[in-house]
Amino acid sequence: MSNPVAEMDGIIESDGFSVTIPGSLSLSQAGPIATAHPDVEHASILNRGDFSELTIRFVAGRQPAYRVEARGPAIEISIAR
Repeated sequence: MSNPVAEMDGIIESDGFSVTIPGSLSLSQAGPIATAHPDVEHASILNRGDFSELTIRFVAGRQPAYRVEARGPAIEISIAR
């Protein structure tokens, strides 16, 4: 992230979740999450002016446990297998 992450706002959805990170822009992609995890159908992070938005969509019928944590200028995303 472009700045230390001080705040995150999350929304749980039926097929995944979204997290808005105010005041910080992404410096990397989230797509590799979908490649690396069999339960993730789609992963993206988009910069939207002065905030970024992380979106994770799970494969239909799957809802693994997950956690999103701020760690300084990084976001750590853990998804159970």
